[in-house]
Amino acid sequence: MIAAMSIEPEIDNTMAPYRALLVALLEQAVKDVRSKNPDVRRAAEKWLWDDTFCVELCQWLGYDHTALIEALEQRTVA
Repeated sequence: MIAAMSIEPEIDNTMAPYRALLVALLEQAVKDVRSKNPDVRRAAEKWLWDDTFCVELCQWLGYDHTALIEALEQRTVA
């Protein structure tokens, strides 16, 4: 799901070694939205929907944050 949201990333070679870790962080938050634990689910939703760092992280990684949220909303309704 994350790879499908990719847009042209900003190039910042100083953070390149951390890219895989940051993608994993974002992927885990996406998985946590579907968690059976309500505390985990709420925390993931709050971070993905409301946290400025998440928006900036998506932009840095080259992902469209708005498209990610729209896709998550469609999946949580279904």
